[in-house]
Amino acid sequence: LAIGLYNCSNISLEENTLADNSIGILIAANSKDVLAYKNTLYSTAEFYEGIGISVSESFNVTINNNNMVKLDEGTFFANSHNSSIINNYAAEGGDGFYFTFGYTSFITVKNNTVHNNYFGIRFWYVFNSTIIDNLIYGNRQGSISLQSSSYNKIINNLCTESWGGTYAGGILMQISCDFNLISNNSILRNNEYGIHISTSLNNTIEYNLIADCGNYGIYLAPNSHPYYTANNTVRYNTFHGNSHRFTRSQGFDDGQDNLFINNYWSDWSGTGSYSIDGSANNFDLSPLGVPPVPIVSEINTSLIGSLVTIFGVGIMITLVSKKKH
Repeated sequence: LAIGLYNCSNISLEENTLADNSIGILIAANSKDVLAYKNTLYSTAEFYEGIGISVSESFNVTINNNNMVKLDEGTFFANSHNSSIINNYAAEGGDGFYFTFGYTSFITVKNNTVHNNYFGIRFWYVFNSTIIDNLIYGNRQGSISLQSSSYNKIINNLCTESWGGTYAGGILMQISCDFNLISNNSILRNNEYGIHISTSLNNTIEYNLIADCGNYGIYLAPNSHPYYTANNTVRYNTFHGNSHRFTRSQGFDDGQDNLFINNYWSDWSGTGSYSIDGSANNFDLSPLGVPPVPIVSEINTSLIGSLVTIFGVGIMITLVSKKKH
């Protein structure tokens, strides 16, 4: 441990360079009104190791404009509330940002760049929080993952080029992720699914661009008693060029009572309904002939990396421009 705050308030931690610590900065034990700003935290180990910034049982914490490279978790939150993670860079590690344990709530994750980690952003038992305006690309297992997390908003994120693993894709929700909103995201060129939802209820998926993924654009997994994949609404999305050699459709539904309506499907015949694969025998009864979200087929992640460096949230150009998998 390099820096530890316990039951502290009105503290600012700025412009520290911390290498090869089990935890670089620890904010814990009912600390509040703490700012971590422009710190650089990294590991020189052969594999990623340690936690950059850990926040536990604290609130009103702001993590702003920090660089976190080659760590198990760039930022780790547990049982903490009313906090913001803004304008940070997390790369080459396990999880870019991991929020878990207890009841973590009212968190804003905004304007971060998360690149080449195992997972980009993970919520586990997180509620009433927002993931917005983030660049999340080149992560191995997926861009955004939610588990047992409800009443959250995932808005206007770029989720692209997740490259490995069975579920490698844009957004993954599993096991009681209910009443979440997924809106206005660009989910492009992921190795597997665009959006994968299992045993979760009453989610709204709308106004997303889901394009050029290697498997289904959206996959609603089978029910697993006592949990169900049910009553989810998929509307006004653009599905373009998502395919797998065994699929007949860009959507899959093995749940129940899920609604597909007013989506654009690039392989729609132009007349009638659009068939959704899966045992639910579902259809989009009113597919659109014009995309509700414009189609962007190419995202230059090298350019993204350059912009990140120019605006000061990249630690080294070489970390951002490393070859794509």
